[in-house]
Amino acid sequence: MNIEILDKVDLSSIRKEVMNGRFIRVLPADVWRRYDWNTVRQLMHETGTYVLPTQELIDYLKSEIGDMRAIEIGAGNGVVGRTLGIPITDSCLQRDNKRVRQYYAMCGQPVIDYPKDIIKAEAMSAVVRFRPECVVGCYCTHKWDDKTQSGNDWGIDFERLLSSVKKLILVGNLITHMHNPIMKKPHVEEKFPGLITRAGIDEVTNCVFIWENR
Repeated sequence: MNIEILDKVDLSSIRKEVMNGRFIRVLPADVWRRYDWNTVRQLMHETGTYVLPTQELIDYLKSEIGDMRAIEIGAGNGVVGRTLGIPITDSCLQRDNKRVRQYYAMCGQPVIDYPKDIIKAEAMSAVVRFRPECVVGCYCTHKWDDKTQSGNDWGIDFERLLSSVKKLILVGNLITHMHNPIMKKPHVEEKFPGLITRAGIDEVTNCVFIWENR
């Protein structure tokens, strides 16, 4: 994670429109485009949000999941999975691991205040527990890879996870997640209007990555 230095802005107006208490509401991407990127980025930063739950993203994920049993891993605030009606799981390290909290503090990133309905489970433990056919993850980091010098010690072993499910859907960015080891495996990359991540609102590198085991 890079240390972010953001221009402080007044977020009172955007909070009134896009927040429901502590949670970001599911809204069309056009609502977000009414605000400048610095304002949107500041709100994402302060709420620990890496992918905005736009209506376009939710609709897309629903169509991809279909009638499969699914869970969300690395759910954070849980808005995406909660809206999809699937179990929302997270390792909750930002709350429970002192080293992780110190790391985030060093990077200037507020940690997530996990809602009560988040199921505490590391990604593979969640797969073993729920036995999903489909796994969804938003801006998840892979486990540290010596070859590419990327990822982190608390990241997900995606190669193991992928071998355990029929379908894996990761929402992210072509540059940010280019070193995820499973990017070398056959997969589909989808882009569509309404996909907003930390990389930007209309960033052409925002992408949904899909792997399937048939």
